[in-house]
This record gives sequence, structure tokens and C-alpha cells, in this order.
Amino acid sequence: MILTPTCRERGRSMNKFLIGARFDPSSLFCSKCRNIKQRYGLHLSSAECLNLPLFAPFEILEKNRNKNDLIEEMEEEVNSFFIDGSESHFINFSSLEIFKTKKKFLLYLQPQFSQDFIYCIESLKGLKGRMIRSIKEKESKTPYLLLGKFYNEFEATKARSEIMSEFTFPFSIQVQGLSLFEQSEKTWKEERSLKEFKSHSYEHVVEQYEDKKKITSCDLT
Repeated sequence: MILTPTCRERGRSMNKFLIGARFDPSSLFCSKCRNIKQRYGLHLSSAECLNLPLFAPFEILEKNRNKNDLIEEMEEEVNSFFIDGSESHFINFSSLEIFKTKKKFLLYLQPQFSQDFIYCIESLKGLKGRMIRSIKEKESKTPYLLLGKFYNEFEATKARSEIMSEFTFPFSIQVQGLSLFEQSEKTWKEERSLKEFKSHSYEHVVEQYEDKKKITSCDLT
């Protein structure tokens, strides 16, 4: 899992970025997630878009400080995996889990991705060392959608029990698009849309992906 990043001290301020999957902000899912986050102390500003980070936040390497060049390459990478603009794409959430870090307990939704998404994530992570650098000393293998942070297991377990009644697992949510986000004053703001996806009815999406059997468990390295 991707844990909350800690910035390496280099005697200067760094711009932090992440690539995230966006969902329809007017959807019940986004509204529900926002309410849960606020309930457990993870506030989103009105300008902040709910997103699922595809891998840990990063910074641009010194030798590649031109953000436009990075964005252009990211767009090319993303578009190479999502060529057909008429298809819908969605993420399946399979469970609500708790993960223990050294100091906190994280409560999160566990996602599953289509093969297209898995290959796209791996390709984007390939930019590390060449154009970008993770701001985490040790990055986790799988993305997740964080809903709450707790200082003891009892609080985390109690919150999980309360939230479980708000979801029926597994469930699938259409992805509105993929975007590059930049952190500004502790808020992740959309810097650039990398790809917009076609929106279809839920029935159309389920039929499309059940026929192709594209949904798989996420196993990223």
C-alpha cells in the first residue's frame, strides 16, 4: 500500500505530484467518500478532487525540471494503453481493509484494476529514475483509496464496522479520467488531465467488462 509520504530534506522546497484516477464529483460514491474522510479527520477542500493515487507521490528530477516535458510524456504513455475513446473504464473495489504502520492504522478501500490499468501503471512507474523520483523511501506495491487514519486499532476497527454498512462489496465505479495533481498548501489540485474516459450507463459498463473478463486483482510490483 501507498503510505502517507514524508518529504526528504534537501534544503529547498519541492513540488510534489501524483497521478490519480478521478471519479465523477457529483456521484454518490464521491459524496460518500468525502463525508467519511471528514468524519474521520481527512478533510478535502472544495477545490480538491477525490482521486485514487496510482502510485506514491513524486518529484521531478533536477535534470528534468521542465514540467511540460514530463506532462507530454505522461500523456503519451497513458494514451498508448487507452486508445479507444468510446470505451468506459472503471475500478472495482473489493473490500474495506486496515493496515498498520509504525504509528497509525490506515482504513482504506482495496481496488482491483483492469489489465489496461495495470499495464499503464507499470509503464508510468517506469519514469522513475529517468524523469521522476518517489518522495517515499520505501514505496508500497498496491494503490489504495484512503478513508481514515487512526492512532489505535480499536478506533480503526470501530470505524470499519460503521463504514461497512455504507458499501456493498464488491462494487464498481466508473473512472472519469486520469490526471496529474500537484500539491499546493497541503491540497492536491488538478494540474492537468492526462486522459478523459467516455461515460456510459452502469448497465452498459457491466456488460462490456463481463464479456471481456477484464477485471483482475491488482498485483503491482
